Amino acid sequence: DKTRFAETYAFFRDRWRAISQEFSLQGIVSKSRVKVTQMAVRFFILSSHLMCESYGDEGYSTQQNNERMSEGLTDLRHLYREGTREEFPDQPEFACYVALQQMLQVTATGDYTEWLGALQNLPDWVRKSAELR
Repeated sequence: DKTRFAETYAFFRDRWRAISQEFSLQGIVSKSRVKVTQMAVRFFILSSHLMCESYGDEGYSTQQNNERMSEGLTDLRHLYREGTREEFPDQPEFACYVALQQMLQVTATGDYTEWLGALQNLPDWVRKSAELR
């Protein structure tokens, strides 16, 4: 039910903030960090869907949720830079999330330059993946 998920959300959000800070402070760059961050981003996407009608009820804030998701996506983009297809097979999935997120900003500003640049800077194998086609 929604109340139980709201409790889970509040717990996870608070723990994720601490974990994320710890990763940054310690400069941890690893496959484990990528996996954990991917799980967190997926959780925030799911939360956005399940809690979209809450509007501040039960400790949920759409703005804060979107900020956590954006921070996770930014972390992943940095972590992926040095990786290979074998190391990060889920990279195309997350490139799609970034592209969708940036598309929302583009529709507000009308400036496609940054969005197109971000897509062009992706590795070839990600750009040519089924997820991005």
